[in-house]
Amino acid sequence: MSNKKSLDKSIRAILVKRLTAAYVIISALIIILVLIFQLFDISELANEQAVESVGRFNAQVMNILDEPTTMNSENLQKELELFRKYHTHHKFGNFIYGSIFNLNGEELAHFADKNVDIEYQQNHLDNFFEKHRITQASDIHNIRFEGLIPYIYIGLPMKDSNGNFAARTEGVYQISAEGWKIIFFRILRALIIAFLILLITTIAVYPVISRLIQRLSRLTGNLLESNLETLKVLGSAVSKRDSDTDAHNYRVTIIAVRLAKQLGLSDDEIRSIIKGSFLHDVGKIGIRDNILLKPGKLTDDEYEIMKSHVTHGVEVIENSDWLTDAKDIVGYHHEKFDGSGYGHGLKGEQIPIRARIFAIADVFDALTSKRPYKEALTYTETMEILEAGRGSHFDPEILDGFNFISKNIFDNVSQRFDDNLKKELSELISCYFSNEITEKL
Repeated sequence: MSNKKSLDKSIRAILVKRLTAAYVIISALIIILVLIFQLFDISELANEQAVESVGRFNAQVMNILDEPTTMNSENLQKELELFRKYHTHHKFGNFIYGSIFNLNGEELAHFADKNVDIEYQQNHLDNFFEKHRITQASDIHNIRFEGLIPYIYIGLPMKDSNGNFAARTEGVYQISAEGWKIIFFRILRALIIAFLILLITTIAVYPVISRLIQRLSRLTGNLLESNLETLKVLGSAVSKRDSDTDAHNYRVTIIAVRLAKQLGLSDDEIRSIIKGSFLHDVGKIGIRDNILLKPGKLTDDEYEIMKSHVTHGVEVIENSDWLTDAKDIVGYHHEKFDGSGYGHGLKGEQIPIRARIFAIADVFDALTSKRPYKEALTYTETMEILEAGRGSHFDPEILDGFNFISKNIFDNVSQRFDDNLKKELSELISCYFSNEITEKL
């Protein structure tokens, strides 16, 4: 039950992290989208203001536009200065630079704010409208950033009283300080509304997802426990048939896991080692009793039959997707480093590392355990035998790693089979397999 609670707690923690991450990511996207839409709105609003200004100036100089002979630089410049003096006080912004052209593209009048670099703005205007001009009678407006300051480049036609295209104005529109306040509060309001909607949605969704996750974790926990129970039952069934005790399975699994941790294997590999260690002799189910339980030495033919238990073991587990990764130990735990083992005669690193680890754990436990036909060996005797198998039976590098932990294992694991040993193995299994669920979320 505690393991299920721990799993549920871990999954809830992951859920909170995922929702928080999603909130942050979506918030960032909202900020970007709001800025994009506001920039578009700024451009549209500035264009509306510009169109209104040009329209009023157009009405002011309509009599000049109607008479081509009076449409000269002097008259238009004078009217432009009058217009700028009395009609350019918009709250949102104003033109800071602009020119009026006739149909031949000749400049007839221009204006510039006293703080504007005329030559700089003229060059930028020429470059901009050269790229974007479709026809002289078309409306063009676009935002151009210089540093962090946006300038709105606008090109608008001017018409006579008959609605005919008579001249063109091109200029730069700048947002005023008051306009920036308007924009800022519009953006802030849009962001606050979006964040509140997102926050309320997240808060509303969390209990629903949490309940679903709780049910999922309960079902997942039950499935995990069922798989682990199946693992234990299979391993224990073989052990009891072979030696009337499953103590060997418990000890050899703990030894193999400790050695794997010492060597720095991943959690995935250790989970595979747990499965393979429990089921390493599962193929003995397929060995006849007169051979498996024979008290004396096996004949050559009987030994060949006995060796087939590795093939039977692989056949047993390959029908289960969950147990497939136990194959490395079940199918190769009798291989030897020099290639003299069975059942495939692999040598060196051809043998899966999980099987090379298990081989040391299996032999160490067999030597240090009391059996009906032998007494348990001492630590020194056991390590001498393992050293004698260096490079022939065992991988030298893995044996070096085992030497660092062998005494501790001998003192705390060997010959034990009590409730504390069962508890240690149970906690070990729950830890690694509960982690597997949270790792994959």
